[in-house]
Amino acid sequence: MVASTGRSASLWVIQNRQPLLRKNISGELRFEPDDRRVAEGMLSDLIVPIVVGDGVAGNFNFTSRAPDIYTEEHLETAVAVADGVAAAARLFEIQRSKDSLEEQVTARASELEQANLKLKEEIAQRAQVEEELGDNERLLRSTIEATGDGILVVGANDRVILCNDRFKTLWQLPDHLFGSDSEKMLTFVKPQMKDPEAFERRL
Repeated sequence: MVASTGRSASLWVIQNRQPLLRKNISGELRFEPDDRRVAEGMLSDLIVPIVVGDGVAGNFNFTSRAPDIYTEEHLETAVAVADGVAAAARLFEIQRSKDSLEEQVTARASELEQANLKLKEEIAQRAQVEEELGDNERLLRSTIEATGDGILVVGANDRVILCNDRFKTLWQLPDHLFGSDSEKMLTFVKPQMKDPEAFERRL
């Protein structure tokens, strides 16, 4: 009689990931519950693990009240069935991972579609704003050109933003001065003024 390990046969199979065939449990007591099992009339057993990846999903556990019931052929058949179940379990996990990935891809595609729609809306809004700004600028230029006064518009950085043809004519300004800073333009027109210093004080 072999000393008990303190574990059940099923637990041993799971921990060792190996099948167990015992033709006569009463003659080879190895596990804690074996005395009870023999007392209940269980004399032979066959336990095969279902190994899936790095783990064990469960066992096939066959028990008989007669000794010498299970053979090596039974063991081979049970192992083959367990391997088939394990393969099916792996396929299930692969399919589940695939389904999860497809769901993520679908969700991401939906997010990208929404972002694309939003971007198109923003582009359309910007185009509309630019068109309105262009209309306003054309209207402003038309208004400035229609007046009889010479008009010069200078930005915060002292660069000339806009002036009408009347201003150019009044001060006989050459084209190369447009787009330059107002100081250069002022330098050019000063000689044409009656009182340049008084003009500068008004700026």
